[in-house]
Amino acid sequence: MILASKKYVLALVAWAIMIFSMGCELEPSYEEGILDSGEVDQVPMPDSSEPNGKEDLQVDIRKMSLGNKKHPEPLGTNLPKEHSMKDIQKPTKPGEEFNFAFSHVDRELVDHLEVAHELMSRKEKDVAGAILELEKALYDDPSDYDSALMLADIARGSERFELSTDAYMLCTQLDPDSSEPWNGLARLSLSHKQLDQAEQLAKRALHLNPKSSMANNILGRIWLERSHWGKAISYLRKAVELAPENIYFVNNLGFAYLLSRDFQSAVETLEPVSEKPGARAFMINNLGLAYEGMGRVQDATVMFKKAIGISPRYVNAKINLKRIVQVAKRDQAFSPDSEIDQANDQDTDGQPEDLIIGDDDEI
Repeated sequence: MILASKKYVLALVAWAIMIFSMGCELEPSYEEGILDSGEVDQVPMPDSSEPNGKEDLQVDIRKMSLGNKKHPEPLGTNLPKEHSMKDIQKPTKPGEEFNFAFSHVDRELVDHLEVAHELMSRKEKDVAGAILELEKALYDDPSDYDSALMLADIARGSERFELSTDAYMLCTQLDPDSSEPWNGLARLSLSHKQLDQAEQLAKRALHLNPKSSMANNILGRIWLERSHWGKAISYLRKAVELAPENIYFVNNLGFAYLLSRDFQSAVETLEPVSEKPGARAFMINNLGLAYEGMGRVQDATVMFKKAIGISPRYVNAKINLKRIVQVAKRDQAFSPDSEIDQANDQDTDGQPEDLIIGDDDEI
């Protein structure tokens, strides 16, 4: 009799669990992405060629993925369960919501964010030390948006993609109206050639902030990857309009003109950049290619040599200089001096001599 009653109770419990589970919404599964170094799949072209940040986008981060080039990792595998802002600001245990908070006890009051800035401002940046300080800051105050955003940016730059993703995700919850973490997630996706995902994220950022120069730059680079020059130029022009002092954005616009074979526009865009103190070797190299496209061989040669002077190990400029010298010799366009001959003799790692190489940026 007692045994029968126990079986009856167990049956009731099992039945109750079954009914309860039928009414629960299951956690969406993560889609793991595989990084493909081959050609990008064709995607439908938008109806309009103008940048538009007004679309009502619903980006479901949980269904997105990010592959590490060496060790594929799904984007958001460590995302927290849904919770309110109050829960983030006052968790049961500091750092409980995310796994990157570093447990510690300070003997005196320390501004870990300020320390992290100091470590990153050194000539030899202490990336590991800065990350540790920011993890301490988030342990002390899990609602510290500035520390979370800096941690996400540094982790992305040092290729700690899972840590970066988690930190950006925390930022989207701490400040739902900020476009910065969405731009960060878009840049992560773009760096791994996940173009559709990057576009969704960048458009989400643009929806939150229609004047985001970074979002426009990212969308421009996405369309460069898709070889859609007109669309890329449209977004990159907007980025430069919003942030004309950003030489990386200007370089990307010049690079887009270069790829579209509008050499005159490329020269007009890149010439001002080449005179600025912070000009990078690849920017000078792009200007050289634009000059070459216009038939200004002497000017192109000067730019390739200048790029090598800025970065002696920069192979692309060496290849371009060696090629243009050989072409000029064949065409007897000019007599190269000894400096050009020396550059012509430098090792180019066995790259094809007729290869013309330009660059966009890493931002």
